[in-house]
Amino acid sequence: MWNRNSSIVIAVLFLIAVSLPAGQMCCSTFCCGETKSPGTSPEPLRDAPASFMERMQRFENSFNEEFGLRNFLIRWNNIARIELLSITPIPHVILGKDGWLFYRSEAVDDGNTILDYRGLSPLSREALETIRRNLEADRDALAKRGIPYIVVIAPNKNTLYGEYLPDHMTRIGPATRLDQLVEYMGAHSGVELLDLREPLAKARREYPVYYSTDSHWNDYGAYIGYTEIIRRIAKYYPGVKPVELSRPGVALVPSPIGLDIPQMLCMTDMIPEACDVRLDFVRRDVPFVLDKLCFKHDSFGDKLYPFLNRHFRKVVGMAPFTKLDFEKIDRERPNVMLNVLAERYLYMALNDDYHLKDVRFEAAP
Repeated sequence: MWNRNSSIVIAVLFLIAVSLPAGQMCCSTFCCGETKSPGTSPEPLRDAPASFMERMQRFENSFNEEFGLRNFLIRWNNIARIELLSITPIPHVILGKDGWLFYRSEAVDDGNTILDYRGLSPLSREALETIRRNLEADRDALAKRGIPYIVVIAPNKNTLYGEYLPDHMTRIGPATRLDQLVEYMGAHSGVELLDLREPLAKARREYPVYYSTDSHWNDYGAYIGYTEIIRRIAKYYPGVKPVELSRPGVALVPSPIGLDIPQMLCMTDMIPEACDVRLDFVRRDVPFVLDKLCFKHDSFGDKLYPFLNRHFRKVVGMAPFTKLDFEKIDRERPNVMLNVLAERYLYMALNDDYHLKDVRFEAAP
């Protein structure tokens, strides 16, 4: 029976609950699973601009960042919305079918994935012509130095695994940006793009080439990309051959820990990765080794290093979204200049500007 004591107990429990975040903010020893790297805290208010409103905005940003139990509360909000309502709690994560997750990069101004997949963000002719001029200028500058230029485009995950997207995310427009660029360059330029869609689509019939809980390719997908790159390099250096996998050479090794997309949800321990693989090679050394490779790439290039390192005595990394550093190229004198970029960065990467204005995210039909 409800009585005064019950009301007091509930009131006390409520006060304790609402006081926990403030208590955690005052006592850093309380463990909520949130770890900050040195230097990541907001700047102190004494360094803030003089404007009163700007100082208040800085205070609000600081308070939001440091709010007690922040990751704990975010995590359980995400769990509740996904497990109970089957809806995505953040706009840049898409809940696909059969445990597949997808990255909607437009929602955070990080390239173009879903809008492009649906054909809703085509490139103008002017944009295509600008990309053509950029590619030809780089190719010609490298050709004067006797260096072949290889541009490789790694497809978005949803390009290869669109069947796992929600049913309402269907294709609407006639072509993607990569379709447009390949057609335009074929008709108006001698620059050859290495489009990896077809070899990866063929390879996925045997084994997964992308992770189910990550936006990137797995080791097998990276291996397929690497073999195509080496075959292209072999046009200039015929002795170069990719290392071969044994038979079967690929083993699925599912992991109970999810990867980058569950990490966005603070749920890596609850969303397993089903498409991790282990590779086994016939031999790991190669008979013909070149001197140097200059390698410009985004995050898709990271998994290529273990393969490319076998073929070059030195691999020189170069930053993406910037113009080619010809001072470094002249200093290193590489055998090959390799540029690997993700399909979602097509517009920004081939204009050498990550902050180039692109189609903004809106809820598409």
